[in-house]
Formats: sequence, structure tokens, C-alpha cells
Amino acid sequence: SVLVGLGCVQCTDVDDCLFILREGDSWVKILVYVDDYAVTTNSPELYARLWTGVSAAFDITDYGQLGLFLGIKISRGSDYTITLDQSHYVDILMKRFDVPRATYRAPLSSGTYGKLSHCLPSENIGDDVPYKSAVGALFWLARATRLDIAYAVCQVARFVECHSMKHWHAVLRILAYLACTRGVAIRMSLPGKPNDMALDACADSDWAGDAETRRSRSGWIVRIGGCFVAWRSTIQGGYAQSATEAEYIALNHAAREVFWWRKLFRTMNWSLGGPTPIEEDNRGCRELAEHSGNFNSTKHIELKFHSIRAWIRHGVFAVVPVAGLDNFADLLTKNCSADVFRRLFLESVFVFVRR
Repeated sequence: SVLVGLGCVQCTDVDDCLFILREGDSWVKILVYVDDYAVTTNSPELYARLWTGVSAAFDITDYGQLGLFLGIKISRGSDYTITLDQSHYVDILMKRFDVPRATYRAPLSSGTYGKLSHCLPSENIGDDVPYKSAVGALFWLARATRLDIAYAVCQVARFVECHSMKHWHAVLRILAYLACTRGVAIRMSLPGKPNDMALDACADSDWAGDAETRRSRSGWIVRIGGCFVAWRSTIQGGYAQSATEAEYIALNHAAREVFWWRKLFRTMNWSLGGPTPIEEDNRGCRELAEHSGNFNSTKHIELKFHSIRAWIRHGVFAVVPVAGLDNFADLLTKNCSADVFRRLFLESVFVFVRR
């Protein structure tokens, strides 16, 4: 209410925590989380006026250039890059849990061996190990800066109520992998050209990949200027009848997220530059999304998933082909082999930093 009283607009259609103050071509954009603020501006004078009003209402401190926010370290390079990393948080986890000394090239074993299943009640070790707290701690890393462990964390998170030593060893392997890769960080390039802020995404699925329920998994990544800014790995709610249907549902999941990012772009006065491309490696899925007809093999698909067709028709999205081996969303849907995992991982925007 204080920010609104000072002339800021709360962007409720995008995020209740985002406030923007505009005067002519000058602006101040504020992201609020409880009692933490992150502020960016193109007008020091307008910011100074806003700061005077806020500091009159609250006991607040300006720490200068943003270096730490919500546990994420932010550093700037001389080559106009910004690096986000949580190596300090990884160090905390290493001390908190008894992490074995081992070298792993991927957070989970590849193939069928790496897939976990439910254990018998007699095998449940319950609170004998800090399973729940370890998985909860890993979730924050997976959501914030470590896409490479997102799929693995989703796997172990399914067994927080009933887990055996096999599940606990899988958690320890993720922690050991983090110890080997503690310096991994996201590097963003500051926009210098119009296409540096290009918005795009990729989607993938693992059809019937859950050996117990036969449900499929969706994975998607959103990028701005080639930098990963959002990702998700999640089990699909229904039962896909084919790989095409599973990919179609994953494509819809990605499209809904991209739709929100397009709203954010408009709110921030950033240029969208036409339809947002979403990479998809399944030809049947691409044809289903671009065709308005019904087929015997797909007419059972729920209506909500067909919204992608209207968005494509109105120029919101464009589904573009990508080779299966080059689809970064594979990292979020399946146990890739160590070689494939490292290739996709190293070709992405993640870098290693020394702390």
C-alpha cells in the first residue's frame, strides 16, 4: 500500500510482487519478497524520490548494487555478463549431510537402473535418515539455478513418505554430484542488440516413463536471449495414449508458461518481435498442433490442450522442429546417459565459476 501510495502500479496481472513507477520515459521497477526488495531503474532521480518516501514509512537499508538475493549470489563480469550461482548453498548442504566422496558425471544413474520405485512398508527407514529435509533443500537449488538436478530431485521427491536405503542412496548421489559441480552457475548476457532479449522455449516428454503408473512426464524450458530463465519437470495428470499425445500435453504446458512470460514482456515494455518459437522434436505433435482437424487416434484428447492451436493461429506461438539429441528439455524428462547429459549440459548457458 505504501508503494501504491507513492505512485507505483502493482502488476497484479503478472505478479503481485512486482511494482512499477513510471514518469515519462523514466521508470523504477521493484520486486518485493517479504521484507527484501530488488530494484532496477533508468533514473537515479526518480529512484531517490521513491526511496525517500519508502524510508519515511519503514526502517529500510539500501545495500547498493545487488549482490545477494534470496540466497542467490549475483556477480557482474567485465564482458557485460551477469552470473547467478549458489555454490555457497551447496557448501552448506555438504556440511549439513554426510555426503560420500565420489565422482559422478550425472545426478542419477542412466537408463532403467536409475529409475526408482516404491518400497515395501517393511523397507521404509522413515526418519532414520534426514530424507525430507535433504529433498526440500535440493528443491530450492533445482528451482533456482540448478536445472541439471531438477529431474533427479523430482524422482526422489516421490518417496518422502516411504523410502528405503536405495532411495536415500539416490539422494546422496545427487548431493555428491553437487559436490563435484559446486561451481556450476547460470551466466546471462546483458542485452546489447534487439535479438538479445528474444523469447523462446523447448518442450519434451517421456511417454509412459513411470514404470509403476505408466504416466508420462512433461519437461519444458523458457529462454530469454538463449539464457534459461524458467524450467519444470512434472508428471502429467492423465494417461497419454501415444508418444504424440504425451508430447502434445508437454507442448501445452510449455505454451502456458510462455504465455505468462509474454505478459511480463508487455508489462516491462520489452519487445516481443512476433510469435514465440517453441522447439518440439516430435513430428506428430507439431502436425497436431498446427492442424485444426480431429483424427480417430487423437479425438479423445481433452479440449484444454487444444488451446495451443488457437494461439498458433493468432500468431502467439510458432512450433519449430528440433533434433531429439539437441532438445535441452530432455534433461527434464528422462535419465540421459552420462555422455548425453554432459553434452546438453555443457552446451547450455551454465558455466563453472570459482569461489
